Amino acid sequence: MAYILLGSRLGTQVLRRDWAQSDDTQVQGAGRYFALPPLTAEWRRLVADLDARPVLGPDAQQILSDAEAIFDLFARSALLELARMGVTAPD
Repeated sequence: MAYILLGSRLGTQVLRRDWAQSDDTQVQGAGRYFALPPLTAEWRRLVADLDARPVLGPDAQQILSDAEAIFDLFARSALLELARMGVTAPD
């Protein structure tokens, strides 16, 4: 879970540059989200912790399974939102 959440904060910082330059009022409305801190120090601690763990074994498998479950949740949520908007998702 931490990998997904902290990684998404770093990704948000990349998107923040485009957001700051946008003239679109809907895009500008996301200011509160883009103003959240990037949590860079926390990300570095997590990466160091993960690097210290074995790459194989039950803990590694659980981390992968958890990440896959969260990504699947995001994907299903996106598909539901697209359907709600009447947009057909690409294959």
